[in-house]
Amino acid sequence: MQPTQQSQRPSLVPIAIGIILLGLTLVILGRVAASRRNAQREATPAIHLIAPAADTVTSAPLVLVFEPNTELRLQPTGWGAGRNHLHVKLNDTEIMPGARDIEDLGNGRYRWTVQTSPGTYRLQMIWSGPDHRPLPEGRSETREIVIQ
Repeated sequence: MQPTQQSQRPSLVPIAIGIILLGLTLVILGRVAASRRNAQREATPAIHLIAPAADTVTSAPLVLVFEPNTELRLQPTGWGAGRNHLHVKLNDTEIMPGARDIEDLGNGRYRWTVQTSPGTYRLQMIWSGPDHRPLPEGRSETREIVIQ
């Protein structure tokens, strides 16, 4: 008579349970990290362009008066708030303000003097992120202006 041999192979059940638990842990950690990033992200403030008015004819330099609904500071990435900074779009050209281009007028208003050539322009103020890519939120309305 031969003795009964039991299989010496280990059971795969504990390994499968371990893989499933590891996967669930990674999914939960990913969701927690994503929710923290979203909670830390600040809302992009709206830029209200006060001047020039739409269809204005003016002379160079172009003077913008605006309210960004937040305090602006001169940062390494330009004039901005939080992680974002200002650009102005004149047609398809984006311009960043230099250190001396923006003046705080008080009461949340700022003046930006932009050196530009005579011409007809579509003007819009926008926020850009740290990578200088325009953000879709917080933009001013687009205005047509003429600089003589």
